[in-house]
Amino acid sequence: SFRSVGKNDGFVFCLNKLLEPVFEKQIGSVYDDDVQSMVVDNQGNLVVTGGYSEELRTSGIKLPLVSGKTDVFVIKFNSKGIAIWSDGFGSKANDYSTSIAINKIGRIYITGSTRGSIIKDQFKTKVGETGNNIFISKYSDDGILILLDTLGTNRTNFNRKIEIDEEGYLLITGNFYRNQLISKDNAKKKDNDNDNFHLTKLFDCDSQ
Repeated sequence: SFRSVGKNDGFVFCLNKLLEPVFEKQIGSVYDDDVQSMVVDNQGNLVVTGGYSEELRTSGIKLPLVSGKTDVFVIKFNSKGIAIWSDGFGSKANDYSTSIAINKIGRIYITGSTRGSIIKDQFKTKVGETGNNIFISKYSDDGILILLDTLGTNRTNFNRKIEIDEEGYLLITGNFYRNQLISKDNAKKKDNDNDNFHLTKLFDCDSQ
């Protein structure tokens, strides 16, 4: 059984076909931490992503110092629950991962939202004028950060899910707010915030 080391902790349970426990992992600090998504690669390794807000006090997993209030983490476990590698990144504000996927050659893609510029290794993402931007990151199977970028309108944007099809296209979906100015004489401006859904299709030539 688990006991939270802070406010909210994340957890991973692995069960066999008979629903017997194979391993269990707790991911937590003194503040709020969570596991948002996970995926199994073709070698039987488990890759999980979520958010952390302080130095982890469980599982013996080391992550970079938190840049803001909440940062994104990614951890790869083998089939026995031993951490193979782990990493994290974030801006000076709040960053949240929402989904993870792996392509056929083992590249790991994580998507979510960020509220500021993320500086990580050689990457520096742009800052949205207001609200959140969608981020997409790519890791090699051995934990090297290959890509970190953002996209979005000048309002609040969220990604909900990423999938990869057989041809290597990335499909991401979520919602964004569209700012529309309506005025007959341009003297008065009325802001209508419309909550819209998006489906974005991207191609990564690295998958070929």
